[in-house]
Amino acid sequence: MRLRRGSISVLALIMLSATLLFVLMMLDLSGAVRQKQTRREDAKIVEHAFDGAVDYVVSYAKANKISWPTTFSLPVGQVQQSVRVTDGPLLSGTIEIRSTLTYKGKTYRHVRTVGNQKILGIL
Repeated sequence: MRLRRGSISVLALIMLSATLLFVLMMLDLSGAVRQKQTRREDAKIVEHAFDGAVDYVVSYAKANKISWPTTFSLPVGQVQQSVRVTDGPLLSGTIEIRSTLTYKGKTYRHVRTVGNQKILGIL
C-alpha cells in the first residue's frame, strides 16, 4: 500500500512540475509577442511621421514656399526629425527628402525621392 502512495506522490510532483514549466513558457512567449508588437507600432509611428514630412515638403514645394537644398527640424508628436531636402539623383527635376528621426531614444533614417509630377500636381 505504501508503494502506491509514493508513486502517486511522484506522479503528482511530475504533473505539477510540467504545469509550472508550461506556465513559465507561456509567460515568456507572451512577453516576446508584446515586444515584437511594440517594435512594429514604433516603426509605424516613425513611418507615418516621415510620410508627414514628405507631404509637408511636397505641399510647400507646390506653393513655392520652400527652396532647396535646405535642412529643417520638424517635430511630429513625440518624434523628432531633421529633414534635408536636396536635388534628386536624377536629372529629371526630382527632389530627395532625407530624414533622421528619433523616437524613444532610437534613431531611424528614411529617404524618398519625389518627382515633378507629384510636385506640380500633374498626376
